[in-house]
Amino acid sequence: NGVGSRCEARTVDWRCASSERTLAGPFDVILACDVFYSLDGRFATADEMGSLRDMLTRALAPSGLLLAALPIESEYRPYATRLEAEACLRSLEGSGSGELLAVEGVQELRGPQAAGEGPEGLVDSRAVLVASLRRGAS
Repeated sequence: NGVGSRCEARTVDWRCASSERTLAGPFDVILACDVFYSLDGRFATADEMGSLRDMLTRALAPSGLLLAALPIESEYRPYATRLEAEACLRSLEGSGSGELLAVEGVQELRGPQAAGEGPEGLVDSRAVLVASLRRGAS
């Protein structure tokens, strides 16, 4: 698709202090998918989200964009509800590392899971909340 030379993927465990070095930026855009969970499969707590928010804010360039994907409907994640996802976003929004991280927009995407995606196989319907948050926005 032509973007391989302009982007890179990194695996980061935000619960691990050494991940800060892995995520060292600054990045103009960070895409965060399936990162907002505790080990029990629930969305992370407000304290955990604060740690993640601080790490992401430090990694973003000034005016950098965070695109966050949060599942809100999955038979394999019964805790992944719109209400929980919105609480997760509220925990991300705010001051982190001395900089403001603000939600600019939220969109719900819905459709069938693509063949070969995910360990659980095909499901008829899946919904994801996609949010854009900007560093330094007011």
